[in-house]
Amino acid sequence: MFEYYSRKQLLEYYAEFNATEESVKTDINYLKEWLEKEPHLPDVKDEEILLNVLIRGKHQLERAKKMLDSYYSSRTIMGDLFKNRDPRLPEIKNAMNYACYIPLPKLTPDGYRVIIFRIFHHNNESMPIATDFMKALHMQLDLNFKQDRVKGAIFIYDFENLTMPFVILQLTVLKKALEVGLVELWEKRSTDMCEILSKNILPTNYGGSENSVEEIRDLYYRHLTEYTDWFLSQENIKADLSKKPKTDRCNNDISLYGTDGSFRKILLD
Repeated sequence: MFEYYSRKQLLEYYAEFNATEESVKTDINYLKEWLEKEPHLPDVKDEEILLNVLIRGKHQLERAKKMLDSYYSSRTIMGDLFKNRDPRLPEIKNAMNYACYIPLPKLTPDGYRVIIFRIFHHNNESMPIATDFMKALHMQLDLNFKQDRVKGAIFIYDFENLTMPFVILQLTVLKKALEVGLVELWEKRSTDMCEILSKNILPTNYGGSENSVEEIRDLYYRHLTEYTDWFLSQENIKADLSKKPKTDRCNNDISLYGTDGSFRKILLD
């Protein structure tokens, strides 16, 4: 369903940072050993996650360490959002049917994933509670963090069907995300998406030639359900902040998508 970096693209990207396949393997092993030695962090062997952290951290090991610390610390700080995360639960499906962050299948030419936030209903009676919406959001971010081998993300916020109760809900989500360094903000306003992105990437709803955003959402939801066992197995993979050294310099100040422009936000009026 989703386009990812090919091996050729990966090698080209490594070359931008004077890295090779061998040096990347060395860096992944270094991160594994570092995680084993950090008393508060889980022992992570998932090389997909570690490779994606390296890519988004621009192959800087200190930045990658900060991203890992931020990621696993956030799972403890917002613990309620990482329990009972079965994507088949009615409350998770309802949350995604109401509003959803939808990764588009194709990458931009420079290797970014476009993710559209869209509200599908304007009926406040069916609006999910904040915890369910945030849980569904973090499930999407988690799977993206594991799978999506990309430079970064371009987030598009579509405010059609926006209501005041949902504004309040979104502010709650954004406040939590900013507190733990999950996002940074870069803003550009536009009413014509084709001014910014090519038509073959965009859904038909935005003048493109890709499937409709509703079809992509439904495909993405089915993709989440295929990882039910993985979500449930990750419940206790988090930091034990009581064991974090007070002198630890890996502060939670790095976004999961990196910094220096690797996270962008576009608002649709």
